[in-house]
Amino acid sequence: AGTVLDNVEELVEEHNLDPLLSQKSNVGETTQNLSEAKKNELKHLMGLLEKAEEQKRKIKARLELLKKEKQDFSGAANLVHELRTRILNYETGCHNRHVNP
Repeated sequence: AGTVLDNVEELVEEHNLDPLLSQKSNVGETTQNLSEAKKNELKHLMGLLEKAEEQKRKIKARLELLKKEKQDFSGAANLVHELRTRILNYETGCHNRHVNP
């Protein structure tokens, strides 16, 4: 038990003699707080990065869908153009038969 008391007395004396001890512990706390803040900031930035990557994936998927729809629409537009041409040709043929019997 004497050794423990000696150690406690030595620590108390060391604490009283070292005016920078409280500043040292404040530096330690500050370092720990700064480290924790940096970890939190890193987590936040990683979360933002994940959200941005997810948005990028969604935009890419939407772009691919729009490209496919455009190709599908292009085929439909060609079909409409062909039908119009045939109708006009038919009407022209009918008109010519009535004018030149």
